[in-house]
Amino acid sequence: MVASDLLMEMMERGCTPDVVTFGALIHGLLVAGQVSEALIVREKMIERQVMPDVNIYNVLISGLCKKQMLPAAKSLLAEMLEQNVQPDKFVYTTLIDGFIRSENLSDARKVFEFMEQKGTFPDVVGYNAMIKGYCHFGIMNEAILCMSSMRKFGCIPDEFTYTTIIDGYAKQGNISAALRFLCDMLKRRCKPNAVTYSSLISGYCKIGDTDTAEDLFANMQSEGLCPNVIHYTILIGSLFKNDKVINAASYFEQMLLNRCFPNDVTLHYLVNGLTNSMHCIINSNCSSTVKVHAKNALLDVFKGLVLDGWDPRISAYNAIVFSLCRHDMLGKALDLKYKMCNKGYSPDLITFLSLLYGFCSVGKQRNWRCVLPNEFQQDEFEIIFRYRTLFDQFVVKRVSCEVSRVLQLYAEEFQSTQQPEQRFAGS
Repeated sequence: MVASDLLMEMMERGCTPDVVTFGALIHGLLVAGQVSEALIVREKMIERQVMPDVNIYNVLISGLCKKQMLPAAKSLLAEMLEQNVQPDKFVYTTLIDGFIRSENLSDARKVFEFMEQKGTFPDVVGYNAMIKGYCHFGIMNEAILCMSSMRKFGCIPDEFTYTTIIDGYAKQGNISAALRFLCDMLKRRCKPNAVTYSSLISGYCKIGDTDTAEDLFANMQSEGLCPNVIHYTILIGSLFKNDKVINAASYFEQMLLNRCFPNDVTLHYLVNGLTNSMHCIINSNCSSTVKVHAKNALLDVFKGLVLDGWDPRISAYNAIVFSLCRHDMLGKALDLKYKMCNKGYSPDLITFLSLLYGFCSVGKQRNWRCVLPNEFQQDEFEIIFRYRTLFDQFVVKRVSCEVSRVLQLYAEEFQSTQQPEQRFAGS
């Protein structure tokens, strides 16, 4: 029996649940995402002359905002006021944040001003929600006025406040203003976080200053902050855009070494970056601020494939698939293979070989047949064995030996099905 059924049974037996019982049920339904059911319980509650309190209204408004049901949430606020249930700052802040998330700055502003008129002053969370809205719409002067008002009423800006304003200015390419607020942030002993750094890195990349963006990335790490997929993706995309291909590839390698999984945007930048930089990579005339250029699997595999006449875009996909596989990210590599297919690029022999390295790297060499093709021609085997020499340079001996063993067994199976004069002699 579900909780709502139990409630109905209670009422049928003449028991009237109190506000606490109704509140607990409404909260549970909202946590389960059952907003419509929660509203029905509220109606039953009112029918029984049990009026919702501020906590019930708060969770209902919050649930409606999460489902983007803003008109209904606004109606509940009006109902609260009619019933003389005074909304607290949490109710107002929930509505303000809901309107901001729905791109409705006008209504968010009205609620914020109405809140102050009613003598309920926002806390740091309420101010931050409003500041976030102004910054999102690029109205920086209003964001600064809101921050000033915040201080006036004794509410201290926190790292979220500063980061939001820094991000707003950085998105506009106004780095000098962003830095002013960074200095103020540091002066007030408010420590920048990973989001602050991503905003600044993005801002410098926006104006083409990738050198400073890279310095910030290094400084962030020296402060003990761990870069995430957003930091890496911003840098990789911008470095490719500025023809700093070696640097971009180095950050991708660093990203994988740190077990940071690329997202779709990262992969988009990599595929386009490699393809658009093809001539630069082939001619080895890419600019770089990397002091020592060690072998890079992404660039070396891509270059080797393109020089041999493989399609540049498929070569880019395959170089990325191999890079993921050599870092034990087989699941991500398989996802990329499916995305590759969906975009109209058929996996080829090199995709097969790259994924085989992935299966062997994570100890699943027995499982590869269920995913990879199991039929090749003799000349295709020759190609596979030839590229194995290139790929082996970038993996540990255990993996290269296992790949060799699997391929040898595969080749022997192939030979056993051929006529004697057609048999493949070996690698």
